[in-house]
Amino acid sequence: MGSKSFNITEICRRDPTTLNDEEFNIALEHCESPFPDLPTGNSSTSSFPSSSSSDSPPILEYTYFYTLLISGGILLNLLVMITIFSRNRLRTVPNAFMVSLSVADFLMATVALPLRMMERIDENKNHVITSLLFPCIGVASIFSLCCVTLDRYMHIKHPLNYEKYINKRRAFAIVTGVWFFSISQSLVFFLVKNNRHHEAIFNDVRIFYCFGIPSIFIVAAYAKLFLIARSHARVIAATSVRIPDRPWSQKKDFKILKNIALIVGTFILCWFPFLFAVSYELHHSTLTREFYVLMGILECFACSTCVLNPIIYGILRRDLRISMKYVAGCKRGSMEESESL
Repeated sequence: MGSKSFNITEICRRDPTTLNDEEFNIALEHCESPFPDLPTGNSSTSSFPSSSSSDSPPILEYTYFYTLLISGGILLNLLVMITIFSRNRLRTVPNAFMVSLSVADFLMATVALPLRMMERIDENKNHVITSLLFPCIGVASIFSLCCVTLDRYMHIKHPLNYEKYINKRRAFAIVTGVWFFSISQSLVFFLVKNNRHHEAIFNDVRIFYCFGIPSIFIVAAYAKLFLIARSHARVIAATSVRIPDRPWSQKKDFKILKNIALIVGTFILCWFPFLFAVSYELHHSTLTREFYVLMGILECFACSTCVLNPIIYGILRRDLRISMKYVAGCKRGSMEESESL
């Protein structure tokens, strides 16, 4: 059966995961830009982290997973924010960066993900909104993680002069700068969205500055923190020889490394594969259906940070975890009694 038996225009507009092998080959051969109405082409692949509606796993499984992300992201991030704002002793400079991170993840769960899921279900939806929201929220989340990392580094590296380097005014300026930059870089999308070549170049530059540099900073900072923490602990162990319960051991080394690996590994493994796939898609005009399916899975991993971040950076912190238990249980009296903890 020849290609004349098919409606080529309709094939070019369809989700490539719904095409059979013959239709898919016809689309690649006859469409000037395969699937141009999907964000894999000229509109939103560079939108960091946005991808096409053709890149999804089966819609039912995709919907289930995103529903879990939306529910978990809303509950966990809302709990973190309420806990910090409801406790006077938690309204600190370090927690200002935590709030910024929670706000970004909360917006991901309440605005970006529902819109993205609607686009997956209805392919005729406009992709411009999510093409702006995803890069804005994604970059804000990444740079908020950098702020949290910087704060931890300054706390351990310069404990006596911490307030000299980071105070409330500077923290406010840093958070404001993070969001201003995140919004500004996402608006550049309008300048390049109609030119695939320019879009690819801009996306590569954005990945380098908004993911590459932050990744190097986070890895280097936590590596330095590990060395500092190990050095301090060994000094304490050396000066506490008579106390048998406080020796420094390889077990403690491993515990610190495990926590650092969890923080750094989650960040890189969730973001890098998807961003690499976005860049690959923009630089290659001929792609397979399997690639789009894989890209949908990688997008799910990237978006899962809205649930993982409040767990890693919030719940795993003892002071926040204790307070969050009281907030979740609505135990106001117990909350006040625990102020001395």
